Amino acid sequence: IWISSSPRQEHINAVNWLNESTDKNVYIVKVEAYRIGDSLAAPFFSVIAAPNEEVKEIGETKTLNKKDKKAIRKLRDEADTIIVPAQQEGFNRVFIGEDKWQAIRINEKRINQIKWIAAYQVAPVSAITHIAKVKEIIPCKDSGKYEVLFQGRAKKIKPILLGDPNRSPQGPVYGIKSRIDFGGILDQVLSGNNFKKVA
Repeated sequence: IWISSSPRQEHINAVNWLNESTDKNVYIVKVEAYRIGDSLAAPFFSVIAAPNEEVKEIGETKTLNKKDKKAIRKLRDEADTIIVPAQQEGFNRVFIGEDKWQAIRINEKRINQIKWIAAYQVAPVSAITHIAKVKEIIPCKDSGKYEVLFQGRAKKIKPILLGDPNRSPQGPVYGIKSRIDFGGILDQVLSGNNFKKVA
């Protein structure tokens, strides 16, 4: 408990941060003196900053977000597969028909680690259904995007279904082929919360 006659905003911010980020409970109490008529001055205490459940929950969420970000970075470093959302027409015509996928944004420094490409067919399929070995990744003119050429035909796999319908990939995401081979649901392949675009 920190008792002060004039707590400054930076002190309040620091105590709020401690309450949010640690398991400690820290209070700032402001003390003032009040007098009624000719009476002696009496202390009056006001709680300025204190722990509460809402603040603790915010702190826990931020901690989880840090863990998620760390998991996403780790997954990106280990990723050997790019998973692309595909509409039915483009999937049939290009992914299956031409053994390639085009106009993908990929971080240039990640290109050498991508060995596989998987197709996530959007609704109504809502599943990863095919995977292909990558032969080459080449720039698409001056667009900043890339074309992925396959080494042979895409292979049909046991569908990896979307778990949460509100969390379908909206753009290319990274994955790991061994997780795709293992099966399960999309959340497991993407390590929980990894729905960040790869660019």
